Amino acid sequence: RPGGSVVAWRQSQASGTPFGKVFIGDIDSQRSTACEARLLALGAPVQRFDGPAAETVLEMVKAVPARALCLVYIDPYNLALLSYPMIEALARLPKVDFVVHFSTMDLIRNVAAELDPDRARFDEVSPGWRERMSGVANQSLAVAFFDDWHKKVKALNFEFSKAMPLIMNDDQREIYRLVFFARNDLPIRLWADVARDPNRGLFD
Repeated sequence: RPGGSVVAWRQSQASGTPFGKVFIGDIDSQRSTACEARLLALGAPVQRFDGPAAETVLEMVKAVPARALCLVYIDPYNLALLSYPMIEALARLPKVDFVVHFSTMDLIRNVAAELDPDRARFDEVSPGWRERMSGVANQSLAVAFFDDWHKKVKALNFEFSKAMPLIMNDDQREIYRLVFFARNDLPIRLWADVARDPNRGLFD
């Protein structure tokens, strides 16, 4: 089954506006090498970055051509890997939009346990969140955390699309939200046209 990078490249070709460059990265070099091979086989102008995202995103930002229109697609293995400093680094690009797999299942299952100061899985996702959640009831923590992350990203001068399609597992339980944010109204409107979700979930 094609991964997100392959799907994005194929769609850019189908739309008649293929990406000028495709940067991919993973901490596991076997995964990134496999992804690179798939993209090369399809004719994509791909460049691979191996290592932790905190390091590779800085290399990617430096490699982006001046005045480029950029689309960042972040698909972390779990919510703990959705690093706010990573988003902050990529946000330095002047013309950039984001598509993010936000793991709502991980959040719902674990956010109450993460209030324990000896745990730190979500601390990079929204730094300082634990202090801001003081007094929030456990049953409201997931929504409050998502709102908190939302506000931190908006502080980087982004606006979110209200269209956040659900990704469900085989049991029809919500596992991800596909979140889109940008600085310009045009991509927000375009995303809304293609990403309307007939389902509604916890974060609607």
